[in-house]
Amino acid sequence: STLSSSSSAQTTASSTTQTVTSSATQITQTVPSSSSSSLLSLPSSSALSLAPSSSTSSNTANAISSSSSNVSNSNNPINSDNQNENNLNQPKLLEKLSESDINRYLNTIELQLEVSSWFAAQTPRLFFSLFGAQKTKCDAVEILLPYNFPLAQRLMVDFRLPHVQICRTTLNNLARSKQTTKVFGLLENLRLKLNEKDWDYVVTGVIEVFAKELKDVAKAEKFLKSLKGERAKFEACVICGKLKTAYQLATKQQSITQATQDVLIVKNEASMLIQEGKDETVLGEVLKLCTKYLANNQKSNP
Repeated sequence: STLSSSSSAQTTASSTTQTVTSSATQITQTVPSSSSSSLLSLPSSSALSLAPSSSTSSNTANAISSSSSNVSNSNNPINSDNQNENNLNQPKLLEKLSESDINRYLNTIELQLEVSSWFAAQTPRLFFSLFGAQKTKCDAVEILLPYNFPLAQRLMVDFRLPHVQICRTTLNNLARSKQTTKVFGLLENLRLKLNEKDWDYVVTGVIEVFAKELKDVAKAEKFLKSLKGERAKFEACVICGKLKTAYQLATKQQSITQATQDVLIVKNEASMLIQEGKDETVLGEVLKLCTKYLANNQKSNP
């Protein structure tokens, strides 16, 4: 009888062990494999990190433990009531997003996909995160402008970027690299997008690069006709050394005070160029005209 009882106890223990082992196997099989491949692959230079955190395994284990605990508690009415009370006392972990916030994020994601797709096809491949700093967005637009103007324009509008300064910087960089055709092409796209003041500002920048930095006055003069305002035309003529035209523009102004100041600017510029050994024939004539104008206005306005 004692042997029979012992044998029965061993059989019960063996059965219990198999049941526990089987349950553990089932729980293990429900844990997702951590070696599954990612659905999204970004260049190594990406500012976004999509790698799983080091606490993923720990979080999974905690989730399983929590799930087991909840199952156990659900069978106990007292524990279930205590759990519900604790859930009510816990603070909210997620802040509710408004509809406008959701739309904004979705729009940014759509733009990010377009920008990443375009840059991925270029050499070298670059990556710009639209979820980062404003400077990163501006850098992306400066590259896009000459090649994909519609996309660049969307970025400037949607993110409210300083579009005038971006356009001037891009045009100046194109001029420095002597890509004259692209300069004219970008200006053509911008012609109806900028008001007169902003238009003259970006065109004057191109003229300054060609005339002052590259010492290519002939190429700079090709952009003089693009200017709209009289003030911008006067300043550009001074930059290009077309002082006789600058003198004529100065003397046409209605304000005698402003005209006198501009004529004085032309006179000083002519004197400096003569000292540098420039053509004294034309410059000497401009110098005489300026001197005569200033003398006459000093007499009429003592």
